Amino acid sequence: SKSKGEQVAKSIHSHDPNASVTVYSEADTSDLGSMQYLADRVLSQDDSDCLDGLILNAGIGLGPHVLSKQGYEIHCATNVLGHHLLLRKLLSNLAKSNLGRVVFLVSELYIFADDSTLDYPREYPAYARSKLGFLWNALSLHERKEALGAPNISSIAVHPGAVATNIWPGPDWLKRKILITPNQGAQAIIHSATDQSIQSGSYFHNTRGIIHFDEHDPAMNKNRQIEFWNECEQAIAPYMN
Repeated sequence: SKSKGEQVAKSIHSHDPNASVTVYSEADTSDLGSMQYLADRVLSQDDSDCLDGLILNAGIGLGPHVLSKQGYEIHCATNVLGHHLLLRKLLSNLAKSNLGRVVFLVSELYIFADDSTLDYPREYPAYARSKLGFLWNALSLHERKEALGAPNISSIAVHPGAVATNIWPGPDWLKRKILITPNQGAQAIIHSATDQSIQSGSYFHNTRGIIHFDEHDPAMNKNRQIEFWNECEQAIAPYMN
């Protein structure tokens, strides 16, 4: 929300009064119209011609089985599809930077899913499936970046750890005992966004470092990876203009 963004901006300015922080009034990743609006606002800024990085971070977990404004399952809409539109609209600007880097926040829980689509029934593990789809898209961006006209960008998937945020239900005191803090979770994200030694196409785990997939890992289902990217492309097409 805008109010939460303004709180973060205030905190940043308390540490660095000269920091430049822009808070937008609308950024609902479950709504493709909202993401189209956000991307257009970013592109209208004077300093947006060359973007150095994009961290795709917002998400939900363990929510009810409901549909997004455009009719997609809410976890996939929020955790994957809205980010995909934002990325695709900003990609040409990221491509102009020698440092252009896209960080996809995934989760090691993706391993509990065997497939991901834009719609699936309520009995499936929606969060895990959305994170598998997001991991596929991170790998797809790396493999397609030349064809997309962005050969110099880096696409990195990162598992930040099990972080004590309000994405998970339960009392804060309990989450603080069993999960890492948001500041701790941010370290793997910052590292992935800034360390040029982490190569494009990598999956960086907060405690295990670079992960290498075995052939039976669901992340290595190349056919579904390609199909899922194409599903996302078809869904966002009306919002790309």
